Amino acid sequence: MILTAGTGSERAVLSQHIRPGLTYVFDRGYNEYDLFRQFSKLGSYFVTRLLKNAVFEVVETYELSAEQSAGGIISDQLACLDSEGQPTRVRLVVYHEPTSGKTYRYLTNRSDIDALTVALLYKWKWQIERFFWWIKRHLQFKHWYSECENGVLIQLYAALIAFLLMKLYSAKCDKAEFRHMQIDLIRFLERHLFDAVSLDDISAYLRSLGFTDSILLF
Repeated sequence: MILTAGTGSERAVLSQHIRPGLTYVFDRGYNEYDLFRQFSKLGSYFVTRLLKNAVFEVVETYELSAEQSAGGIISDQLACLDSEGQPTRVRLVVYHEPTSGKTYRYLTNRSDIDALTVALLYKWKWQIERFFWWIKRHLQFKHWYSECENGVLIQLYAALIAFLLMKLYSAKCDKAEFRHMQIDLIRFLERHLFDAVSLDDISAYLRSLGFTDSILLF
């Protein structure tokens, strides 16, 4: 997770954190052909959507299997993007989403996976959007308690820590039991996540863990 002030270029931030061997999945707002070339140069991979006004030329068309066609893949091609005389070769996958009836065009520099996996990789990106929705709804993100950078970070990290603790707890307890108590637990977090905790309560909790009061000398 990379936190920024939100006033600069997110594409510039991404370009500074590209690591070899990883696959980055991002939306069309990050489309930049120099960035695409940087991924390939560093031995990294990307999956994104093609801009509507993109200029490109199809170099080669790959044959689709019956499974890929049945899964919604319309075409799998090698394309050349034109950017001020600097051609950039990418893989172009066209996918028809059966539920919505919409057609999407995906770009990637990965050639080792099938076309349907390319489409699914981008589809899985929406899990992070669902995660953002969840923490906004359940972990006190309807408004900021503070507008200074440190205050925003405290609120954000408190919510993320609470989320991870719930995930750890759910992994250890009985699934049926957790589902039964999940709603009550979430409601408790919604009401009390940012309640102030007295030093007496902290001291009692630390003593229950075997620590002494000296740890509170800060």
